[in-house]
Amino acid sequence: MTVVVFAWDTAVIFLLSTRKVRAKFTQVAYYIDKVTGALLGVIGLTIVRKAIVDR
Repeated sequence: MTVVVFAWDTAVIFLLSTRKVRAKFTQVAYYIDKVTGALLGVIGLTIVRKAIVDR
């Protein structure tokens, strides 16, 4: 598992080090942040709701 994670991280670093990919990522990073934030918020609310209902 350690090797797989290391390979993944290396691939991501390599891709983000290229100028073309980094430029595109910079353009969409705002939206990625908003979508992942909303998803984490929904997950958090679901956990809280289940904790209250299953009490």
